[in-house]
Amino acid sequence: MLYGFDCVCDKDKHKMEKCFVCGGIQSSENHLSFHRFPKERRLKNVWIATLDLSKEQVKNLTIESVICSKHFKDSDFFETP
Repeated sequence: MLYGFDCVCDKDKHKMEKCFVCGGIQSSENHLSFHRFPKERRLKNVWIATLDLSKEQVKNLTIESVICSKHFKDSDFFETP
């Protein structure tokens, strides 16, 4: 389960987001949302382990790295007030 994420789907409509894991990009057909890795080290490590990222991939993570909604289960999403 991935939690502790920030959605970046509508923050910059002119920037093309690309999934760090699968390379997916947002289009009107796929309805993907994109989420930054958590800043908190413990949660970030949970994401890295859950996504089974290689050491090389982990070295290439930046604060701008995002993953798409394909890597989440529906139960990972919830509305916040």
